[in-house]
Amino acid sequence: MLKDRMKWIRKHCYNGTQEAFSEKLNVNIARIKSIETGRVKDITATELHNMVNNFNLNTKWILTGEGEKYNKKQEKQLYIDEDLTGIIEWQYDFYNSADEDNRAWFKVQFKKAFPDYQHHQTAQNKKAA
Repeated sequence: MLKDRMKWIRKHCYNGTQEAFSEKLNVNIARIKSIETGRVKDITATELHNMVNNFNLNTKWILTGEGEKYNKKQEKQLYIDEDLTGIIEWQYDFYNSADEDNRAWFKVQFKKAFPDYQHHQTAQNKKAA
């Protein structure tokens, strides 16, 4: 059932609360709750699109439960502008020249500044397993 697949996606692909999951999919938390309890039986095209793109899930599996859960790996196309290149280079230089304490500090600050990174790492680790 859709409600079971939605719970599975939230717990296994995102590893977050209903509230955080609703924010990730850009939908109201009441909508997530309604789907997960079975009151709502269908998802919108936008919700489907967001799940496929955020978690690399198979559209057919989301809708019907049939087929593979994940799409075959697709290479992501990255758009990197000059500002982003400068940020990446600075982080790389800082991290590689830092001592152990400063590296630990950097990791803590990075995770504070980008809380979604932990969800991304968790999803990536699960995909690799």
